[in-house]
Amino acid sequence: MHVHIYHHWDQIPPWAAALSDKLDLILEGIDNIMSTFDDLKAALDTIQADVTTVTNGVSNLQSQIATLTSELAKAGTALPAAAQTALDAANQEAAGIKTAMDAVAAGLTTATAPPAPTPTPTPTPTPTPVPPTTTAP
Repeated sequence: MHVHIYHHWDQIPPWAAALSDKLDLILEGIDNIMSTFDDLKAALDTIQADVTTVTNGVSNLQSQIATLTSELAKAGTALPAAAQTALDAANQEAAGIKTAMDAVAAGLTTATAPPAPTPTPTPTPTPTPVPPTTTAP
């Protein structure tokens, strides 16, 4: 058996109009949040690429300093004390920059990772009461 109840409204009830207005506001807010999130994500991706570029550049600089020091040692040539001090300071500065950039990259990775899904509880079904059956005497 199929039952279809049709109620024709000449006018939309005030509660339905209010509900529709509120739903429109919610949907507009969600739209704004999502576009802001997309803009923020694009900016973070750009920053992360720049951080990677700087980190790779500092790593290359450290490698070049190590190669220069090694080549000078092989040739038996020592740098003047002031030049060696400057080279050591540059190497330490590069190491500090690399450490800071690695920390920034780790923070960006954490910031751009999607949040873990929140489990939704499974609703407990409400038992349908069964009417008592009676038997004729």
